[in-house]
This record gives sequence, structure tokens and C-alpha cells, in this order.
Amino acid sequence: MSAAKKQKTKNGSRATKKKRDEESDDDFDDFEDQQTAPSPASSGGGDQPDLEEGAAAPTEDELQKHLGEPGRLILAGCVSWDSTGKSSKNKISMPFNCLWSPMRFGPCADKKVCKVITGRQSCHTVLITNEGKAWVFGRNTNGQLGTCDTKARNIPVIVDTLKESTVINAAMGKNHTLFLTINGTVFGCGENKCGQVGVGHTQPNILVPTRINMKGRKVVKLDCGNEFSMMVDSNGQLFGCGSPEYGQLGNNTDGQYFITSSKLAFNYVTSPKRVPLFVEKDKDNRATPIHDVSVVDLSCGINHTAVIDSNRRVFTWGFGGYGRLGHASQADEKVPRLLRGFEGPQKGAARIWCGGSCTFVLNHLNILYMAGKIHTGASREANMYPQVVQDLSGWTVTDMSVSCHAVAIAADNNLVVQGGGKTYGELALGEGRKSSANYDTVKTLEGIKVKQVATGLGHLALLAIDENEEMTAKINKLGQWTPKCA
Repeated sequence: MSAAKKQKTKNGSRATKKKRDEESDDDFDDFEDQQTAPSPASSGGGDQPDLEEGAAAPTEDELQKHLGEPGRLILAGCVSWDSTGKSSKNKISMPFNCLWSPMRFGPCADKKVCKVITGRQSCHTVLITNEGKAWVFGRNTNGQLGTCDTKARNIPVIVDTLKESTVINAAMGKNHTLFLTINGTVFGCGENKCGQVGVGHTQPNILVPTRINMKGRKVVKLDCGNEFSMMVDSNGQLFGCGSPEYGQLGNNTDGQYFITSSKLAFNYVTSPKRVPLFVEKDKDNRATPIHDVSVVDLSCGINHTAVIDSNRRVFTWGFGGYGRLGHASQADEKVPRLLRGFEGPQKGAARIWCGGSCTFVLNHLNILYMAGKIHTGASREANMYPQVVQDLSGWTVTDMSVSCHAVAIAADNNLVVQGGGKTYGELALGEGRKSSANYDTVKTLEGIKVKQVATGLGHLALLAIDENEEMTAKINKLGQWTPKCA
């Protein structure tokens, strides 16, 4: 980090989150006529946001294709959503309600939940039912639940303004949320001080889910970092908005400029901009453009992103600390850079997951690689380039999720976890186990098929499948937790 970047203002805070008077007008701004002023709906009052028009109701087969089978929602970790990660003014920890072992979530007992989504530093969660309806609960300080207010929810509530839409996926940063509908439309809400909601301005909070103007493009994939968002359209083109810090938007800049001789700010990208360039670099760091990239999957960390293209190649960019980008360096990358080792028919990537300071790649032979570092509390060197996760050799990984302090992997009807640092029971190992320097299985979930797993700040959510009577009995044997108040 440069000396200039560390300069502080007179009151001691870093001056890096100011909006520039004029947005960049570079030649890859596909949506330069996006709105530049807040709409009444954005602040939680007035007219409702643009809704989808002329959308035919999806068939059951279409819903099944996008959502899959429903599962039983199970939680672990801190469920005091407004307290997680916070301390009171006198530095005394705030009260927490923690689930140290996995428990069924009582309010969802009658819901057919097909997807569960949270963010790496998020304290809120989105559930998507078999009907394509979005239910939300958790922290809501910036309107990230899309409930048109800032009141936290302990019991899931439906997102009223999206009732007429069929939601098939969601993604979230620390305090903002994006909802994806079956027609490829994206709605965003929550914190927007860096333009991360993508609605064309930097009004601090968007309380009502507001449609992002993609100019007729259909979005098929999306994910979020802490203060930025990335989307892929049906043509495999990649778009980003929000904070360009560290080059995390992939648009060849970190967006920094000087307000004064010692005060830095960022030029935020408030509307989705296409990422036009992908490169490979030689040992002398010389870049050569790659022209045949069509993105099929992506994952965002806190300040970095990784994608897989149609040729099963991996590209990473953004913050390079701990070697999380896998390029044998800690340097930031401002343009998507080819990650060596996954080219060719026998080495291609199948899935990818970014954590707080690491990147996992699963190749098509079901071999799992990791670059970067997992903060487990143990003193371990970072992987500066992708290395095989030897502890999981021979396991069939079906899903995984990585937060800042925890890794959770669904494999062979087990949940495998690793993590440490400031944890709240999200490893689900029981009250006597707050961390695990090595990969370990959650004993109470052994023999249970986990369809999906999601790790957030201090909590874990997963969907378990009633595949047979034995699994049903094991799931029913878990305790059930129901919040005392809504």
C-alpha cells in the first residue's frame, strides 16, 4: 500500500470514499445514460421501482431447472444479527445468541426452500422457495433486506415488492443485496455509497429493491464483493459496478484520484460497465490480450474476483494480498488475468469460490485447489499459487462456501469445515470447538446430504435433503431453533 494511500484526514478517518463530481466516460461504459439522481422509490417512499412487464409465469419444469429440489434449512453460529462483529463504545463485547451446533430453523419448517444465500461478511440471508419467491432475514441497517425499512428481521419475511417476479438467485456484499429473476432482470437494495447497487447514483441507502438498467441484456450470473457487484449476461460478457479499489472491477484502474496533495478518493462506477479486456502475462509481466473469453461462472471475494470461461480457463483480479489471485505474487491485478494451471482438456476448471483472502478452484476431475490463506488462528504460510487441498483428496465436492474466517464444504454426505479467528460457532462443531486449524467433519451432520452451504459473518446456513428415511431421521434428530421475536 502506498504512503499516499495511508494518509488520513484531520479527524483521523481515511478519505477514500468520496464521490467524484463527474463519472468516468471511458469507452466501455455501456450504460452511460443510466439515471444520475435518486428516484423516490430508492429512498423507501413514493412510487414503486420498475417491475418486470410482460413476463409469462414460469412452468414447474423451468423452476425446477433453475432452483432444483427443496431442502431443510439448518443454521449454526451467531443469530444476534445486529451484534455480530460489533463491540460497544467501551470495547465490551455485545451480547450474542450463538448456535454452537447445527439446528433446524423453526420458521422455515413449512417452507420449501430451494436456495440459501449470504455474503462473506454479511449478517443477512436470502431464501428462495420453490415458487421463486424471495424471503429475507437478518441485519437490515442499510435496507439490505429490501423490506423498505431498516428494521432487522429474526423471522424470514417475503420481499413484497418482488412478489410479482420469479426470483431464482441472489448475491450480497457486506450491506447490499442483488436479486436475479428468471427473466434476467436484477433488482438491488441496501448500502450504495460506492454505487455498488448499480442504479446510477451514490445515494447512501436504497431501501426498495430497484431495477438495474442493463439495456435489455439478460443477466444469468451475479455475485458481490463488500462494496462492488459483478454480473454476467447471456452472451458471457462481464459487467461491474461499485468501488474500483484494488482494480476489483477489472476495468484497468483502481479509480484513485487526489482531492488535495495528501487526500485520496475514488471514482465510483455507479452503473454496470462491461469488462472489455482479459489478458495473460509472461514471467516478465508483459500482458497479451485474450479475445475468446465467454464467462460462464464467477465468484467474488471481499476485494477480488475470479471467473471461469467457456474454455474452462480461470481468470482472477483485484486485491492480491496473501497470493489469493494465485499468480505467485501479492500484487494487485486491475484486469482479469489468466491463472496458469487450468488450461487444457485434462485440467479445466468446473467450479470456483472466493473467500475473504483465498480462492478455491475445483477442476473437472474433482480435484480441489486453493490459493491464498484461510485465517484459522494457526501460523501457516499462504499459498501464492493454486495448490491441491490434500486433506480432501478422494472426496467428491458438491458445494462449498468461504467467508473471512470459515470454510464449509459439502462432500460425500458430510459437511467438512475449517476456520478460526473470531468465530461465533459457525463451524457447527459444538460449544467446545470454536476453531479448527485442519479440515474436520461435523459429526452431527454425518450421513446427511447437503445440497447447498452458505457462510456469512459469524453464521452458517445450509440446505439438507430428505433423500431417504434414514436421512430424514438424522435431520429430525437435530435440535430446532425458533427466534423469540420477529
